Amino acid sequence: MSDQSRIRHAFENAPVFPMNARMRYVLFSDCHRGDGSSNDNFLKNQNLYFTALRHYYDRGYIYIELGDGDELWENRKMSQIIELHSNVFWLLSLFHQRNRLIMLYGNHDMEKKKPGYSDTVCSSYFCTQTQCMQPLFPGLTFYEGIILENPCSGLRLYLTHGHQADALNSTFWKLARFLVRYLWRPLEHSACWILPAPQKITSAKTGWNSAFPPTHPNIRCPLSPATPTGQGSMPHPPTI
Repeated sequence: MSDQSRIRHAFENAPVFPMNARMRYVLFSDCHRGDGSSNDNFLKNQNLYFTALRHYYDRGYIYIELGDGDELWENRKMSQIIELHSNVFWLLSLFHQRNRLIMLYGNHDMEKKKPGYSDTVCSSYFCTQTQCMQPLFPGLTFYEGIILENPCSGLRLYLTHGHQADALNSTFWKLARFLVRYLWRPLEHSACWILPAPQKITSAKTGWNSAFPPTHPNIRCPLSPATPTGQGSMPHPPTI
């Protein structure tokens, strides 16, 4: 299959989401959340990312992640990434509960395209604050591409990660993953300063119990292919 055919296939199967002047979208891509080791390029920016995420959550934005949110080429287990960056996933789960989370997969997290991935791998996580399992992304679908459409103007905006344009990162992604996991990762590790043992960063949650504004957290995304119809009350942030 040619690169044009792969891109066309992703476009033709992309669900359509509404877009109008009253809706706010924020797009993130290539976060590459890792396991907290010296190979985790996300770790040094986690607090900055959390602060930005909180800003957009408070103001009613719909969060779109355009693939490679998690580094699943260098790391084997998604559970380790969720555990290490539990504060980030806790906040993302609030977006999901408000029907304001749209996730795409890229080449580095291609495993998410498997049917039922969110229910088998990302349905819940262990919250260290409440010391019990909490919902994460139950029922969430990871898309290869999506279309934002304004029904009034007819404007359509197609969003995808873009790995379809390269055969090594799409058709032969497992070979690329092998090279990264067993060749590049050891080289990167040896070239980095040795960091302390992985630690969970939870300080960013401190003091946020009173930080929820009275209106915006209740904003829900209009019903769309990515949003369930269930209603639920707003969960309170974990008490530190």
